[in-house]
Amino acid sequence: ASSAASDVYKRQIEDLSNQKDLPPAANKQLGLLTKSSNRLLRLIDQLLEFRRLQNNKMELKLEETVAERFFYDIYLTFKDMAAKKRIEYLFESNDPTGRMLLDRSKMDKIAYNLLSNAFKNTPVGGKIVMKLDFSVVNDTFTMSVSDNGPGVSVDKQKMLFVRFEQIHYASEGTGVGLHLTAELAKVHKGQVTYVDSLLGGACFSLTIPMSDENYDPADIIE
Repeated sequence: ASSAASDVYKRQIEDLSNQKDLPPAANKQLGLLTKSSNRLLRLIDQLLEFRRLQNNKMELKLEETVAERFFYDIYLTFKDMAAKKRIEYLFESNDPTGRMLLDRSKMDKIAYNLLSNAFKNTPVGGKIVMKLDFSVVNDTFTMSVSDNGPGVSVDKQKMLFVRFEQIHYASEGTGVGLHLTAELAKVHKGQVTYVDSLLGGACFSLTIPMSDENYDPADIIE
């Protein structure tokens, strides 16, 4: 029911966006409303996914996707936040055209959670890098988010992906989001890991298989 209601809400905003000759002030407010609604819809979707996880009903729905374009669109949703905090915000990739199977809903949640976490814990004037690495040799795709925030102390690293554990290494806890992120990665035949960032803070990496042979054909959406 929550998912259906959110779809209706999204369509109503899209209908407003498609109207012509809106005053500049209305267009500005509509832009803010669109961003706020997208954040709300993402939160609702995460709560629904968390419920599926609790009920052991999480499934893979794989679609052939140009990975760089997909993750770059998610990267762009944080550009305004980067500007407000004067953060040097970079995107790097070693394959602009590579296509692979992704469960887009799960990948959106993972990337969004890791970027949100980085922005929460990176100071004003800091640096965040989202990097994609396609390795044919290792048959792996890795998406990492690095920052120059405080990082995570060794004694707290073991609690990062524990359900409901609050890791106050900076301003806010991260347990629920990172736990869900790790579980989503497992369903996608991969994992999320933490290492100290070369930038001096935290680096969270998602690694999943790259070739189609790693997945059950029944999980692929035609």
